[in-house]
Amino acid sequence: MSHRPWAYICSPYAAQGPDRPVSLHVAWAQRIARLVYREGFWPIVPHLYAPQFLDDTQPSDRITGLLWGLDLLAHCTRLYAFSPDGHASTGMAGELQRAQELGLPIFWLDLETLDHADPPSNS
Repeated sequence: MSHRPWAYICSPYAAQGPDRPVSLHVAWAQRIARLVYREGFWPIVPHLYAPQFLDDTQPSDRITGLLWGLDLLAHCTRLYAFSPDGHASTGMAGELQRAQELGLPIFWLDLETLDHADPPSNS
């Protein structure tokens, strides 16, 4: 098995109204992960994994999840960011700031790129 560097995925998770439910944000994160994997990286997507055991609606769990993500980010070689309106959510802003502090390259993706990315075969 060849070595793949880690790439952090920074995208919104929490619902932002009826037109932007969590399920849409999860689908976007899955597409980004697939795209990043195809580029030769292990996609690190804490907001796809952490909700399996943390409750994002509980402040203590949310903070724990965000801090865990920042710990993972320190092991990554780059960050891929996506927001459909180009504005970072509060959680994303912390991740982007930490990536800058670490000197990681940040690659912003747009909706058109995601629209052309293949969804994971299990979705």
